[in-house]
Amino acid sequence: MSFRQCINALETLTPYPELIAYIKRDDLQQESPELDQQLDAVLNEDQRHSGASWYYLLSVLRGVYKGSITHTELVDEMNKEEERVRLYREKNQPRSGDDLYFQDRSRLC
Repeated sequence: MSFRQCINALETLTPYPELIAYIKRDDLQQESPELDQQLDAVLNEDQRHSGASWYYLLSVLRGVYKGSITHTELVDEMNKEEERVRLYREKNQPRSGDDLYFQDRSRLC
């Protein structure tokens, strides 16, 4: 679950005020299984969320909707996260000698 996915979910939910109100509640799934199903259909249509990532997503959304997390803070965290990913990828890219090693070795197999 990334901060970008949280921001995308916020944008996706904009036309669904009943789902936003549902997320703000602290007792999800207690009284409205139909809203839970609709929320799942809107945000998890590809079924890619594990239980943990789904819980995390809903926690972040609830924080934004209740005002404990600002949209600006979320965007700042997303930018930090993307910078960490960029630096990690840059640091862990194979060096040109490594590429040759793996290419040569694959011919031996």
